[in-house]
Amino acid sequence: MSIKGFDHEISPTVTVRKNKDGEFVQVWNLPFKTQGRKLLLSYLRNGKNITEIQKLTYYDSGLYSCVSETENQKLYTYRGDKRYFRFETTLSNGYLLVDDGKGPESAEYIYCSKFDINTKIPSRKLNDNAVMKLQRNNESWYKVIYQINGVDKILVASQKYCGLELISEEFYIGSNGK
Repeated sequence: MSIKGFDHEISPTVTVRKNKDGEFVQVWNLPFKTQGRKLLLSYLRNGKNITEIQKLTYYDSGLYSCVSETENQKLYTYRGDKRYFRFETTLSNGYLLVDDGKGPESAEYIYCSKFDINTKIPSRKLNDNAVMKLQRNNESWYKVIYQINGVDKILVASQKYCGLELISEEFYIGSNGK
């Protein structure tokens, strides 16, 4: 059984590790223990089911040294700077959410137990432990997403979860900028 483009076998430039979800495959530009070795592609393979595809592209010049792409996200690595990155996430309505560590654009996520859709005001922020407790107990919680452009803070979306499952999404700004 082979799936074109995802039929890699163990070799000096391919690592295949079995796990509970199938096989985790990594494709490298150079053999193991070679200086300058870089990851080019990774994915999870379970029979004909391919998931968690990550493609990496490296650049010799320009603002970014590497771009890592997944299904709906891009991570740009600034050349010569390991502290700041640029994240771009495409939401399910097509809106491009940008969080740039060096630029004026950033994303803010607020996790809360209640969100009033009419007034668009979240309840008090929850810390990580509180959110994880709601997830473990299969209780409802909200993720409220804002895009910050310089001085403007724009409500983009609210997502309602029950445990770890996304129940509903409301969008307040679309791919056309309205």
